[in-house]
Parts: sequence; structure tokens; C-alpha cells
Amino acid sequence: IECNCCWKKSEPSTLTTTTTTTTTHLPPVEEENRELYKLDTNSVGSKLTLNYQGRTSSDVKSDAAPQPLFSANTADPKEPLTLRLFRRLLDNYVASVKTPEENTKEENNEINAFLDAVMATPLMIRLEEFLKQKKLLEGRLRPALYHIWFTSYSRSPSVIGSSGFEHVFLGEIKKSQVSGFHNWLFFEKEEQEKDINYKGYMTSLNLGDKGEILKMRFDWMNYTKPVGSMFVGTSPELEMALYTLCFYARQNAGCNLQMNNHRFRIKVYQQTYNGKKVIGSAYPEIF
Repeated sequence: IECNCCWKKSEPSTLTTTTTTTTTHLPPVEEENRELYKLDTNSVGSKLTLNYQGRTSSDVKSDAAPQPLFSANTADPKEPLTLRLFRRLLDNYVASVKTPEENTKEENNEINAFLDAVMATPLMIRLEEFLKQKKLLEGRLRPALYHIWFTSYSRSPSVIGSSGFEHVFLGEIKKSQVSGFHNWLFFEKEEQEKDINYKGYMTSLNLGDKGEILKMRFDWMNYTKPVGSMFVGTSPELEMALYTLCFYARQNAGCNLQMNNHRFRIKVYQQTYNGKKVIGSAYPEIF
């Protein structure tokens, strides 16, 4: 990455958040995360040009970045299949957690096409092998991904309007604030559509040719995200693999990882809906 210095889904009232976990005898994840990093071939960080502009903080009201973060549209007809299929999911969700989601057959077909492509990548094949070897996964990873990421649940009483995928890879509006929103491809899309006002960055972490982690401040549809962090330039399958690895191997504990000789942490929060665990939130955190 070089530096130049609408969608529509929501969570149910029977959903609970898991806040405790056992941290003993947890399988190592740093070595596995480095393997996933090496196997990823679809990240495009080296092709991006970002305009970071000024530094900011969570309590600053002024705009430290009068220009957009992304200097150009990164969509390319020749871009990796997983990125093209991921982009098709970005108009399937409603931002407000108070609005029920309608999952159409076409939308479900788009989800399945994306998951099929993701599961064909070497890094997801490797992740499945690791999870089964460590006895963290029963059955196949493909249906597990659909369950933990795309199960619809509620973040507003009696409204089934959320999912782990929508919260993490897109974003939601809850109580007049931006909730979730941790993906660069959706950020770029919304910025191009003038729904994002990027207001500056706090810090970043270089992940080599895969991309980086960026901590920043922005407004989305006139609602504020005072602090947000996301991978930038990374493939959707690498992000999903890392979050899924931590979901199974760390269970609400800190998931310390390393890429390009830089250490960082992924926070994944499990939620229980109808007796089964799903992803509530997930995002990268710079030490």
C-alpha cells in the first residue's frame, strides 16, 4: 500500500453474549496464522494507494482528512474471484438493526457462491485441516462458516435483522451510532457513493504486500464511528479465516497473531442464539 501524505442486514432478543472463557490449554495460533498468511494469494494491498492525511483521536470533532482515504476505485474485472463474489454481497443488507432482513433466494445463492469460492482457496483448506486436527471443529468447515457468519439474529428486540457477516464485513446503525464496520472493501464502496466521510487515522500496522491494519475515525451516513479498525488490502478469505480461527481457538480471549514480523491482536466475540454459538463481532487491534 502506498501513502499519499448500502447494502442492507441486523440480531434477536434471545441472543446472549458470552463474556467468559477458559484460557488454559488453548492451541497455538501464531504459527497457524503465519501459514494462512503465506498461503493467501488474493490480497491486493500492494496495488492500493491510500491517502492517510492527518492524525486524529476518538474525541476530536474536527475533520483531519478533507479528502477520501482511497485514491482510486480498486474494482477490477480481473481481480480475484473471491473479491468479485464478495462485492456482490454488499448490497444485500439494511443498516438499521431495527429493520428485519429479508433473505431472498438470489441473496442466498450469492452467499453460497462466495463460500464455495472461499473454501476452494489453499488457506481455507489449511484452516479446516488445522481446526479438525486440534479437535476444534466437528464436521466440515463449509457449513460451519455459513452457520457462524450468516445465521440471522437480533440486536434489537423482536427484530431478526443482523448477522456476524453484516456486523463485521459491512456495518450497522444501532442507537444512532455506527456499530461493527470492519472491512475495507465495503468502506471503499461507501466512500465512492459519498456515504462515508473519512476523518483521519490514529495508527497503522504494515502487513507487507498483503496490506495493513488501519485504526481511524469516520462518519457513515452521518453517524459517527469515533474509533474503527480494519484490515486494508487483504482478501476476504484471509480476514474470514483469521476471524474464524480465533472464534474456534480463542473463544472471547485475546487472539495474538503475527504477520510481516508485526504482532497484533484479533478480538472475536461469540454470541449464543437458539443454543448455538455464532459470531457477534470481530476486528483487528493494534497493540
